[in-house]
Amino acid sequence: SIPNLDVTKRATDARGNSYPLRVRTNALGFRRFGDTTRTDRLRLLVLGDSFTQAVEVSDDKTYFAHLGNALNADVFAYGCGGYGTTQEYLVLDQYVDRIQPDAVLLQYCSNDFINNDYALEMLSEGNNNAMRRPYLTPDGAITRRLPKKWLAGVRDFANCHSRLLFFVFTRIDRAATRRGGVSVEARIEAVAAGVRPDF
Repeated sequence: SIPNLDVTKRATDARGNSYPLRVRTNALGFRRFGDTTRTDRLRLLVLGDSFTQAVEVSDDKTYFAHLGNALNADVFAYGCGGYGTTQEYLVLDQYVDRIQPDAVLLQYCSNDFINNDYALEMLSEGNNNAMRRPYLTPDGAITRRLPKKWLAGVRDFANCHSRLLFFVFTRIDRAATRRGGVSVEARIEAVAAGVRPDF
């Protein structure tokens, strides 16, 4: 999440209609940060990925803004595109004592199934953002790994220091996604449906 973001502009929806957009974050990167001094209202901590970051939605139109209004709750919302559950857990661990929430809402998407497992993300073309991320290991430790084998060191450099190289690698990855073949996601769906994935 980007700290101290303040964007006001007009955006276009899927139907081509223009609408006003106001997206703000605080110095910590939270999209919404309630009042930690109040004791008379429920405190709800919301953590998630791009659906919670919600840069296409104005502050007062996010799902957690509506939820806060419906519950009369102080909402603390942190989302970042591409985050997996381990990254969201690390945000929780960093801020839970400060916020002391009554409830935590973890926003989860189907792509998190892939993003939470290093081996699956390595095999995925479509659900692999090629960024170094933390993964939870079977023994309960957290390790940071880059889910790409091809030019991993150059990719690490590009992700941190070169927008041009990052752009080039992104385009190469998108082209690889379009080249066809059976994805790891399709294989998982086949197994879940009871079909032997012999393709």
